[in-house]
Amino acid sequence: MAGDIAPAQARALVETHFGSIPPGPVLERVRRWVPQLSGEKIVEAKDTVPVPASFMRWPGPPYFDDDERPLNLTADILTDGLASRLQKALIYDRQLCTSVDAAYQALEAAGAFSVNAIAAPGVDVLSTWPGRRYRKSSGTSMAAPHVTGAVALMLEADPALTPSEVKSILQSTSVPLAGAGPDEQGAGVIDVAAALARVSKKRTAAVTRVGVST
Repeated sequence: MAGDIAPAQARALVETHFGSIPPGPVLERVRRWVPQLSGEKIVEAKDTVPVPASFMRWPGPPYFDDDERPLNLTADILTDGLASRLQKALIYDRQLCTSVDAAYQALEAAGAFSVNAIAAPGVDVLSTWPGRRYRKSSGTSMAAPHVTGAVALMLEADPALTPSEVKSILQSTSVPLAGAGPDEQGAGVIDVAAALARVSKKRTAAVTRVGVST
């Protein structure tokens, strides 16, 4: 009970309405309980998503424990700000992720330290590099130029293509990677030659239909 009440009157009302109910067993207060992991546990869930994600958890102490504040500080060092350890390494330097965050959640009996990472599309993409060299790198910054170049060639071959047609042709002519599902790779690796051949075939069919109708 809470609020602006008269304690004596409130007690009398409680005894009147609830006094006849016998008390239940005394519940033991929840005490510190930090789970012990005997080894690494991996749970893989598949779904229709654009890119894969990784969610990692480690058990930790409850709130007000001496280690709670250091764990909160560790989470900030890892992912708080553009220059944090994981954001700099995974998003900006290596371009493997589009987002990454870490946090520590302390509860009454135990807590959990978490690191969540959303993968960036494009892995080991071969591209030009300064010094007249080639280099493989990963991330959207590497994948986007290749897709953009493919789209430019398709539109050069048929300027009348709509965005939905471009997307459909790229997806339907892509080559799936062995050992990876749609949730990990999307439609697969784009095949520019196959996409241009599909555009050429579509344009030829359209011209033929126009010629017949006239």
